[in-house]
Amino acid sequence: MESSEKVKGSICWDSEDSFAVGIQIRTFAGMVHSESEELVQLDTGYDGELLLPYRLYQTLALYQWEYPEEYWPVGKTVSGEIIELILAKGQVLIPRWNVALEVFIETFEGNEELLLGRSFIRKFKVLLDGPGNRVCLIGPSVMRKEDPTS
Repeated sequence: MESSEKVKGSICWDSEDSFAVGIQIRTFAGMVHSESEELVQLDTGYDGELLLPYRLYQTLALYQWEYPEEYWPVGKTVSGEIIELILAKGQVLIPRWNVALEVFIETFEGNEELLLGRSFIRKFKVLLDGPGNRVCLIGPSVMRKEDPTS
């Protein structure tokens, strides 16, 4: 599942059961959640950029970059439940492109899902290749190359 195929200006991931891309999550203190990329599902039903499991949010100490409560958005579950989302800033790394994107990170107490939502997807042209069992990101509209020494 880790193989990729480079197409001009794009990067692809094999994706058999769900459409996912390989990322890492990094705090502004430089803490990274995983030593290698993790496949994270793209979810068009989630309007934010990155939804983190609450435990991972705590482990990464993202409360250090948390917005005041008056800026926290409200989310609505599929079942109609209203949830106040905790909002912080962080970075999504796309290691295969050597790219870091500053993102809004959301979570809520008890959340166990890790998702990339529509606000993240809008930064890219995305190819969902069902018959090919892969997903490709094509040329992000806002991209900052990483300094390999950082």
